[in-house]
Amino acid sequence: MPRELSDPKYLEAHPEAKEQADKISKEIDEALARLKNDKELNIIFARQDYEIKSGAELGMDPNKQYLYLDFSDDLWDLAEKKLKNAVKSIQRLDPESEKKVIAAIEEERTRSEEGFGLLFG
Repeated sequence: MPRELSDPKYLEAHPEAKEQADKISKEIDEALARLKNDKELNIIFARQDYEIKSGAELGMDPNKQYLYLDFSDDLWDLAEKKLKNAVKSIQRLDPESEKKVIAAIEEERTRSEEGFGLLFG
């Protein structure tokens, strides 16, 4: 979710943004609840690397949420099938968009690691 949609002062000054933030938050919570209630998906997500990012955070469609999955190859087919059943609107990105999402997440992780290194360097 875009940072400003997590800022209470911003939301107080922009009621339309609060409505959008509430809607996005509700959609994320509902999707995560469906995923957590599915035992097979829960096991997959507990063991694998994933992140959920808003389109605005990634410089993409701000009305969408993006699920980044870094799964071992043997779990891809099962995970994709289960995700499509749990979240009807989910779809895989085209290769160019996938690269953009992966690059943005890797960049964020690198910055985070560098910041952590500065604290404990």
